[in-house]
Amino acid sequence: MFRKTKKMERNKYDDQILKAVLESDAKALRTLVEKKRFSSLIAADNDGRVPIYEACRLGFTECAEIILEAESEAHIPDEEGRNPLHMASLNGHVECVKLLCSKSNIAVDTPDLRGQTAAMHAAIAGHTDVLTFLLMRGADPEVTDHDGNTCLLLAIRANQRETAICLLNHSINVNAQNRQQKSALMFACELGLHELVTMLLQRGSQVDLRDTGGRSAYSYAKLNNHARCLELLPEDADQGSADSSRPASTTDLQSSTKYPPPSRATNPQLNALREQVEELTEKLKQEQEAHASVIAEKDHLQAELSAYFPAAGAGSAADGGSSAATPSCFAMCANSTDNDLLGSIDEDGTDAEQSTQALKAQLGAMAKAKNEADAEVERLQQRVRELESSQKSGGFSAPFGDDDGGGSIPLVVFNQIKESQERRIRELEAQVQGKGDAVPTNGTIKAGDVQLTALVELYRSALVQAVQLAEYIKANQSQVVFTENASAAINAVLRSLAHSVNDTFLVLSCAYAMVSNTLTWLASQKRASVLVVEVEFPLASEDDVVTLVEQALIKHRASHPNATVRLALFSHIVSIPPLRFPIAKLAAASKAHGVQQVMVDGAHALGQIELDMGKLAASGVDYYAGNGHKWLYSPKGTAFLWVREGLEADVTPTVVSSEWAAHDYARDFLYTGTRDYTAFTSIKAAFDFRSAIGGDVAIRTYMRQVAQEAGHYLSKLWGTRLAGPLNLTDAMVAVELPEAIWPLASTLMTDIAQDYNIQIVAFQMPTSLPKTSDRPWWMRLSAQVYVELDDMKRVGEIILNLAQQRKAIDP
Repeated sequence: MFRKTKKMERNKYDDQILKAVLESDAKALRTLVEKKRFSSLIAADNDGRVPIYEACRLGFTECAEIILEAESEAHIPDEEGRNPLHMASLNGHVECVKLLCSKSNIAVDTPDLRGQTAAMHAAIAGHTDVLTFLLMRGADPEVTDHDGNTCLLLAIRANQRETAICLLNHSINVNAQNRQQKSALMFACELGLHELVTMLLQRGSQVDLRDTGGRSAYSYAKLNNHARCLELLPEDADQGSADSSRPASTTDLQSSTKYPPPSRATNPQLNALREQVEELTEKLKQEQEAHASVIAEKDHLQAELSAYFPAAGAGSAADGGSSAATPSCFAMCANSTDNDLLGSIDEDGTDAEQSTQALKAQLGAMAKAKNEADAEVERLQQRVRELESSQKSGGFSAPFGDDDGGGSIPLVVFNQIKESQERRIRELEAQVQGKGDAVPTNGTIKAGDVQLTALVELYRSALVQAVQLAEYIKANQSQVVFTENASAAINAVLRSLAHSVNDTFLVLSCAYAMVSNTLTWLASQKRASVLVVEVEFPLASEDDVVTLVEQALIKHRASHPNATVRLALFSHIVSIPPLRFPIAKLAAASKAHGVQQVMVDGAHALGQIELDMGKLAASGVDYYAGNGHKWLYSPKGTAFLWVREGLEADVTPTVVSSEWAAHDYARDFLYTGTRDYTAFTSIKAAFDFRSAIGGDVAIRTYMRQVAQEAGHYLSKLWGTRLAGPLNLTDAMVAVELPEAIWPLASTLMTDIAQDYNIQIVAFQMPTSLPKTSDRPWWMRLSAQVYVELDDMKRVGEIILNLAQQRKAIDP
């Protein structure tokens, strides 16, 4: 956690002091400090924790004061450059902030590694009391971070109305622009914060400013359909550029200019089809012109015939014949089709008959050609629409909504799997045909008689791609093995560990059901007990989870002094609700409180966030399991298990094969008996696909931008809550549904799936406590690369419309 400038020897009293701080035991802490048997109050323990930092992070003001009385040095930054003042400000501990400003050596505007000061952290987190105090102590609100953001820009971008108003009342520059040239007014218009728009305009915000993308405050309001903001802006406001269906993110920490959305490169096949359609359409146009010419010729002939029939009728009348034949003929001509007309011409007119027969044949041929051309155009246009739809989704085939990757893979990855399977079949057929003597009469193939080279090729390909996967997650290849899914990997670890009746497994109440079920099974075998830490949502900050775990471990140790917490298992990104947990902090806190080992369920992490096994190992993580089919775009059956160096021999796959060899970790997991390796051979295709559409950073940034902006929009539309801070949201977001439709939630989801082909997950928060009927219902949405912000907004409108139709909400 902390950067250590020099090695400091610690003794047992140092550990006792840290323990007293973590337990908020001021009395014990004072006694230890007064005895002065500690080696240093600023030395970090093995997990990088320093007493003053922990006291301020947790808001234990009395403990912090005791430490500062003995040691005023408090500027001890962590790996992100954040000191105790930053942490106290971020977590809203105003008394700790006051204490640090009066008794420590930390300057009030000291920046962290991102250039953000304590005042900025308070503004982002919405702690008005802390921000007010820091401004009174001389904090400069005009200081900018490394992205050029001032306190005001950060507060509005984080949708923190109270801290933004606090800053506006402090006489600051309202026209400051960050590195992307976005102003406070642009951020407010983008988010629809009409109250702040009013205040900014009253304080002189310029409406003619533009960002690096050419967008103005007006265009941001228009792009996001914020009518109230548009009404507040003056009529002559610069309309800027509206050429964007994806406005720059207000919550993304990275610049959308630097990291554009994933590329949807032009499909050569699509271009070829478009050219065919254009060529055929032009040909059809020419044929239609020719057809019109024929019609004109027919009209001319009809005029001549009109002149001919009256003459014939007059002659007949003179000869005593009936004159009624002439009008009946004209009536027939007026009421008949072209072909009827042509067939009705008087056969006595030889020249006319020849002309009409030729004309009839020409019209028939043209009609047939026209129909064929129309059919071909429609067929090609349909194919174009299919390819355009495929291209829009980045080459995927999946319904929009809560697609967390569990079933949709790029077509190029699917083709790679198909190719591997077909190659294996061809190899086997060729070998059977080439070694007829080795094929028994019953038609089976003996492995000893026929060398299955295709299987060997797949096996070797899997080994090669395991190396590529290890590089991707920044791990040693010897520590990474393939499994069918994260569940198999977690089961392998849990069943391999030596357990005793005094062992305890710690898990959070929001753990995936497979984890809870496996631990319940272990407990039923009297091999261990389970300690469930109840996590209530919404979360205020990521540190809430860390505090809950620390408190649970302290309480458990007090009530079970002889018990050993064998392993703590945490989700990196929780499935329900989808929030990213601070794994490094959780691992470090667990180890500090005596937990022997830590495992991470990273089923949703691979491809959604950056993974660095080296850093996780340094924080205390011992095992990590992840899926490829969720967000990496590889198929189902491509998962991995990472084990900390030195622990490989302790883990055995759940299936022990005939080739099992003790302590050969990689071999044991790769060969577990009869197995299809084709899925593993697609890993490279998945990586290639990611590179082709823009690369990992662009993919992750885009998905996070859409998910965060969608979460903000839907929570405002429905007047409900998010499951946690948006800085814990990556590519999935959970929003509380309107209370009036909770009883209809599951039915609404079914209707949306059937009527709109949109998959939505409606859920109630997981809990280990007794469940009540009034628990809120939430919705989870996934922002895959083929999803746009407008798609998410459409979901919000659909749900409101369906609810109104059922009279659950007043129209």
